[in-house]
Amino acid sequence: MENSYLAGSLTNPIAFVFREEIHTQGPGATDTLNVWYLKEPTALAANAVECELNIALQEPVIDFAESQLWKMAGRLDQATAASGNATAQIQALNARYENEKPVGIGV
Repeated sequence: MENSYLAGSLTNPIAFVFREEIHTQGPGATDTLNVWYLKEPTALAANAVECELNIALQEPVIDFAESQLWKMAGRLDQATAASGNATAQIQALNARYENEKPVGIGV
């Protein structure tokens, strides 16, 4: 990358997709990368009867998508607001999980 402030490092790892490959900069050679995906768009269209994504996650996914669209349109205030909404919802869900996670056998 040309901008040294945005270069990948151990404290600021970055990842991007280019030509259907995931590229990373910054993590060490032995670090692992977890890739999570919802489904291929064709699989979503083929199984349009019922969404397999937990209903609690549907709104944050839509907010993140909205944020990306606002960024592409050059409207950064709206992008920041949409991304902030999604992040707040995820933080609330994470806090709820910590409070309600099971304790004892089977954990």
